[in-house]
Amino acid sequence: PSSILHPPSSSSTLRRWTGPVLWTLLLLAGIPFARRTGFNPSLLELQATKLESVRLIRKLQTWSAVVLSNDLDALRSARDALKPAPTVARLESVLTAYDNYHALTREIPPLPSINWTPPAAIQPNAVLQLANKADALAAHFQAAPGRSAPCAEAAAAIREFATTFRKVDPANAAARLSAWQVAFVAELKRMLAQFQPAGPPDLAKVPTELRNHFVSPDGTYALYVWPKQDLWQIVNKKQENLSRFVRDVEARTKPLPQLGTLTLTGIAHNIYHSTSAIRRSFYRATFYALGLILLLVWIDLRRVSHTLLAVSVLGLGLPMLVALMGLLGVDWNFANFFGLPILIGAGHEYGVFLVHRYRESLRDRHRTWGRWDVADGALLLCAFITSSSFGFFFLLAHHRGLRSLGLVMALGTACIYLASVAAVRPVLKWRLAKAQLRECAGPIEEIGKPSNNG
Repeated sequence: PSSILHPPSSSSTLRRWTGPVLWTLLLLAGIPFARRTGFNPSLLELQATKLESVRLIRKLQTWSAVVLSNDLDALRSARDALKPAPTVARLESVLTAYDNYHALTREIPPLPSINWTPPAAIQPNAVLQLANKADALAAHFQAAPGRSAPCAEAAAAIREFATTFRKVDPANAAARLSAWQVAFVAELKRMLAQFQPAGPPDLAKVPTELRNHFVSPDGTYALYVWPKQDLWQIVNKKQENLSRFVRDVEARTKPLPQLGTLTLTGIAHNIYHSTSAIRRSFYRATFYALGLILLLVWIDLRRVSHTLLAVSVLGLGLPMLVALMGLLGVDWNFANFFGLPILIGAGHEYGVFLVHRYRESLRDRHRTWGRWDVADGALLLCAFITSSSFGFFFLLAHHRGLRSLGLVMALGTACIYLASVAAVRPVLKWRLAKAQLRECAGPIEEIGKPSNNG
């Protein structure tokens, strides 16, 4: 038709480029908000707020660094190096027991010897005498000048004891008191014997649970390094306290000559390095996913320009997602960061579908691409289902990590779809109109040429 031969009017061209221009302006306006979006490494902020463990985690000290060694001398060198550290609150190991033994045997004067004699058995008639003395003691408290309420309560309790004591069998009470005397003297001897050790600490006599905490069955000793600051605290979206503590411990133990026999581990050490490794892996996985998507789309479309047009929905949609996250105060974390490779893998399909629709209209002139095509409805349905499905995570989940993942996936899918419709679709339709114009102008020029027979 003749209308195809004429270039589009200025008003239609303006309408066609309104979407891409507005989307570009929105991206430029979102740059300040995108700069606010960072990475929050806090694992505590991913949990549900009402969990008992979340409420108690700041009251219970659970994070520590641990130095392992099968050589007590190497462990002692590590302890001496860590003792003056400003980030260390205290150190725990079996070395304390050996230090106490050394002090008791070499530094503290020995206690005077005690000649222990077995206590004499209590006679039944002494029970009544004990009750009488209790009455006398109660009367003394009762008659105390200016007695207070505690004195009156003590007097009443002692008098009740004396009354009860008179009601028991004297022989039975005497036998029980005699047995208690023997047990008391034995316990006193055992307690005083700790200040006069017969030999070095015998770890085999330590309860199993306590012994395994400091010494493993294979003979590896543990030195627990407890931090002075709260390692859960996040400052400027960074684990400043955790980073400072781990770096300090590593710096003080690394130069030791016995480093070959020392192993540094523990919750603080593992969390710090594992979170750093996970972050690097996330970025690496994102670039791998993007590279693989580019390769697969190129294999499908076999044209560089079409491939770039298809994946441009990611370059236009994901920055808008980051800007919205900064506007809403949402950061990347160890839960929603999984959504970035998923968005790359699923979001590029919108661009691929649009490019295929463009190529279909390019091959078949009768397959026109109107203002609202069946392919456009299919894309809208896909975006709505994906966004609403992940949106339920945000609306219904109690786990804050799942909620952030649902929010990022819902917003990301919506941003990629809107970028496809507002920016990429008009460009493809503009290219299609230019191609159809060239295609129709060619045959008419051939018709207008003079023939050889004319």
